[in-house]
Amino acid sequence: MSRGRTRSKAQKRAARRRRDRDDEKLDALVRDTAAALTCSTEAALDAAAECERRCEGLLNELNYRRFAHELWRGRPGREALADTMADLIAETERHHRALMALAARFDLLAQDRTHEHIGAPEDHYDIVRKRLFDDPPPNLT
Repeated sequence: MSRGRTRSKAQKRAARRRRDRDDEKLDALVRDTAAALTCSTEAALDAAAECERRCEGLLNELNYRRFAHELWRGRPGREALADTMADLIAETERHHRALMALAARFDLLAQDRTHEHIGAPEDHYDIVRKRLFDDPPPNLT
């Protein structure tokens, strides 16, 4: 029985270098995450940025949904489809408004000059790795 083709030394070295680079990227991600989440200012800025990123995606989604709604609105026999699309648009708009309000609140919290640190970031590397990266993302680039 054949076990398949054996890899050359160069292929093995290349695979090891890829694993090492992935490990380095994951270590850097753990360090950055621990630093951001153990500082109240950085945690607030991170949350505000996440709200804003999601809002951008929602605006793109709204453009798409509004166009689909325009196509189906007024079509005989498809009122239920158009009505449900309108409900989805309204809910997405509500979600967008809520995230914008949260982003503004996080921005205000980030301006608090009495920010706090929860110990040194390196004290939290293990818990960050365990809670967030036990199953690391497939692509860290």
